[in-house]
Amino acid sequence: MIETIILELKRYLEFLERQYGWRMRIHNIEKIAGKFAPLLSEFSAHHNPYCRYLKSEDAAWKACLQGKEKVLKKSEKGIFYGRCHGGVGEFILPVFSNKQAVGFLSVGEFRDAAEDTEQIFKRLTSKFNLLPEIVEELYKSSLNAYVPNLDFVETIAAPCARMLEFICLLQTQLMDRQKMQWHSSRSAMNYRIRNYIHHFYNKKISVRQIAEFCSCSESYIHHLFSGMNGMGIRAYINTYRVEQSKYLLKTTDRPIKEIAFDVGYGEYSYYANVFKKYCGCSPGAFRKKYKEKG
Repeated sequence: MIETIILELKRYLEFLERQYGWRMRIHNIEKIAGKFAPLLSEFSAHHNPYCRYLKSEDAAWKACLQGKEKVLKKSEKGIFYGRCHGGVGEFILPVFSNKQAVGFLSVGEFRDAAEDTEQIFKRLTSKFNLLPEIVEELYKSSLNAYVPNLDFVETIAAPCARMLEFICLLQTQLMDRQKMQWHSSRSAMNYRIRNYIHHFYNKKISVRQIAEFCSCSESYIHHLFSGMNGMGIRAYINTYRVEQSKYLLKTTDRPIKEIAFDVGYGEYSYYANVFKKYCGCSPGAFRKKYKEKG
């Protein structure tokens, strides 16, 4: 049922992008859709050339991530229009679960006629290692110059946010049903550990956190997990993260650094080393090889 609803949501998001030239993005998609998040991965990040260029600078990318947390908190008050630190305008529609905003849908990406645009360019190029002429050119060529009315956007896009809330509810109910089966056997405990990793692999995960989640000691889950899976918990986390990144490398054109952050690696160099250890080549070489086959 969840897959069917997600398919209908994708069709509507794609329709809005075609019909109005908007770019629809879902933020905190893993928290909203859980294990079904990969089905909506194409709407999980900004892909326009301007944003990609900003994110090529690590410090600017981290500033973007920090800004998302502020937007999430502000979205609890309802839909609003705002601009990110790079001057990209977006309408923000909150996605609620248990009366709390767990994510948001953004409708963009616009360049408005604000008088401080030049100041934004100067701040970006002075603070980050970015070229002024490229910043200005990409801003003007990549973003939509027409900013629609907020009421119109809410009328057209609000159903998407409501569908995301329904998906979140179904995912929560599914997890609750699964939890009822977790406490009786070693296989159920192993499933619980793996499920936790599958849901939070893109965050910082420690064995201690998993042990607390399972109400067991660290030594017990270490012994149980390695005995049933042929590898330790840390090795499994790395394996799962690499597999998720391989999927994104094959199905999107997103920057590799961005993918590294999305699957839970805070440092690109560490991600590249882990990827090469498990796949025998760099992420870039893997993507190139796959596209050559295709």
